[in-house]
Amino acid sequence: MADDETRRETSRLWRVWKTTKQLCYDRGYELAEDELDVSLDQFRDQCGDGSGAVNKSKMNFQARPSEAMLTKYTALPTKSNPNPEPQIGTIYVEF
Repeated sequence: MADDETRRETSRLWRVWKTTKQLCYDRGYELAEDELDVSLDQFRDQCGDGSGAVNKSKMNFQARPSEAMLTKYTALPTKSNPNPEPQIGTIYVEF
């Protein structure tokens, strides 16, 4: 019974992890295609703790905004602010 629950929890966390990465990618953060297309078995190998459960700290990731995203979220230069900073930056995701 516990083994079945562990598999369900692993599958649920894998879907959450994949969805979170896909959402970041869709919004313009830089993530490689191989980071998005991780199979459940690859996820278990990467984030598993050896007993079949998932170590949530291994699920954490960060993503940088793309150049297009930085441009989109940077205000236009003005006389009072000739070099505006982007209003967006690196995102850190923790589980």
